[in-house]
Amino acid sequence: MKLLKDDYIVRVKTISYIVDAKPEVEYDIDELQKIASLMSVDKIHFIDETGTIYSGSIPNTLDIALILVHIWLSLNNIKQL
Repeated sequence: MKLLKDDYIVRVKTISYIVDAKPEVEYDIDELQKIASLMSVDKIHFIDETGTIYSGSIPNTLDIALILVHIWLSLNNIKQL
C-alpha cells in the first residue's frame, strides 16, 4: 500500500511541476486531459483553500458533484442543507 501511495505522491508532484512551469494549462481542459492520460490518472482537480474545485480535466465536475449530492439527499429523504 505504501508503494502505491508513494507512486501517487510522485504523480501529484509531477503534475504540480508541469502546471508551475506552464501556468496557462491550469484552465485548459484539453491539455489537462493529456497530462492526466500521460500520468495514468483518471482526472485532475485544482482545489482552492476553501476546498472548492475551481478547475480540472473534467468539464463541469463541480456541477456533477452537486447534482449527485442533491440526488443522494432526495433518495435518503434529507432536506436540503
